[in-house]
Amino acid sequence: MSLKKIIIVGGIGTFLFLAGCQQASVNPIGQTDNTSNSPDQLVLGKKLENPYSVSSMIRARDSLVAQGVLSKSAVTDADLVATHYYIRFKPQNDTQLDELNKDSSLVLWDYPLDYEILEGGTVYRDPEIPANEPNYQYTAIEVGQLLPSVEYEILEELILEPEPESLFLEKKSVSNYYSILEQEALRITDNLSKNGQCLEKRMGKWRPTGNIQVFDDILGRNVPVVSVNVRTRNWFRWWDGYTDINGNFSCSKKYYGDLAYSLRWQYPNNRFDIRSGLTGQAFFNGPNQKRGAWNLVISSGMSWVYAHIFRAGSFYLGQEPFGLNNRPFDLISIQALNENSPSDKDAQYKGSNENIRIWKNRNDGTKNTAVDLFSNTAHELGHAHHDEIYDGSYVANVDDRKLKESWAVAIEYYMTSTVYGANSWDRITGSPFDVARQTWSSSCSFPNYTPIMVDLIDTHNQRVTRGVSTYLNDPVSGYTLKQFETIIAKKDCKKLSNFIGEIKKLPLPSGISATTRDNYLNQF
Repeated sequence: MSLKKIIIVGGIGTFLFLAGCQQASVNPIGQTDNTSNSPDQLVLGKKLENPYSVSSMIRARDSLVAQGVLSKSAVTDADLVATHYYIRFKPQNDTQLDELNKDSSLVLWDYPLDYEILEGGTVYRDPEIPANEPNYQYTAIEVGQLLPSVEYEILEELILEPEPESLFLEKKSVSNYYSILEQEALRITDNLSKNGQCLEKRMGKWRPTGNIQVFDDILGRNVPVVSVNVRTRNWFRWWDGYTDINGNFSCSKKYYGDLAYSLRWQYPNNRFDIRSGLTGQAFFNGPNQKRGAWNLVISSGMSWVYAHIFRAGSFYLGQEPFGLNNRPFDLISIQALNENSPSDKDAQYKGSNENIRIWKNRNDGTKNTAVDLFSNTAHELGHAHHDEIYDGSYVANVDDRKLKESWAVAIEYYMTSTVYGANSWDRITGSPFDVARQTWSSSCSFPNYTPIMVDLIDTHNQRVTRGVSTYLNDPVSGYTLKQFETIIAKKDCKKLSNFIGEIKKLPLPSGISATTRDNYLNQF
């Protein structure tokens, strides 16, 4: 007998509805984070009794039979068989973790799903896992589901309702066998909502919605966090979605009772994610066991750092107006470090493992601003982009650092100035003039960071506007980032001189002569 053939008999009205109860209203949950007063580490409490385990469902059936709610012959033990497994994967390295993240059928959690959450931090680290290995990944899967080749263990056999909304009965129906079993299993395992005062309140369906924003200290206002992963969960019922261009989200399913909200700092299809330090997934745990829309403004702590790093990656992938490759990079992990940067770098791209490191503070301990975090991230993602599209295997095979850094400088400048405009202040001097490396000369202190790709696009001539004879004479404009992207992807483009040679093959922009172009390029 399948679960859908369970017979419900008399007594159900008394069981389901208590006289005088009113359906609970769903109120918005406004939240401004205050991570400075709480630890970053998520703190787990006691292990909870799992109401969805096969054994709990059998106990719930027995309790309902004893109350006369179900007929004695309605449901046998053979009917109550596992539909899902609660499992944890044990990835040994980032490669295995990437394999899990690439599987769109899996909704993964860094922490166990059957424990109380005492304090909602931004990262969880299982103490038994070696320092150089990723966290265990927890989820529920259908029995018989094909899985990636990563070690896992079954923690519990579960009985879960099928997910499609069409399989749920109307909320006022009293003949939904699964809802009755579920509610009784929640009751006998002491997992019913502490907020609802009657069963009718718990049974009312509602749709989770909300908005995610972060305060920008340069723009002086809140800005939306676009395409960040928002998740809702009530035990093993969850929704996994993303914010829109305004930072809004709306769950595609409705829930009974309370749930927990959280953010996972990951872009759709795992094009990039943010790690808390070197290994653990960064997340933000919102209201736990609540009803209502979640409207979050992130204003402090490492979550503020994560949000502005994420904004840069999200803009690069989904909002940039330059017509670049729609897959400029993939499976990039950005390691956000809660410490001062080294004296010789503000950020770092490691081509060997495709990780990026972004530090919270400058090397003197000064906190990076929103535009600092945005521009640093855009610059390093420019390197990841170059690595992804280069036709000569790895970008490490590009001999000339000038070529690599010149591309990253242009990406950093044009991405950042598009978002911040005149507020694109340099992280060192406070001037947008220097973000674009307009003070560059062959004898300057940053010889590899040339403005060549900035200059070939812009209409600004630094020698003329500043009146400094050592600055480049730049009367050239009209080229595009898309043209440069095509050039640097070529296998033989290994030096700045190769890039210059390819530029000379392109059609001249309107109003620019070959002599004007060559006079500019000859300065390199």
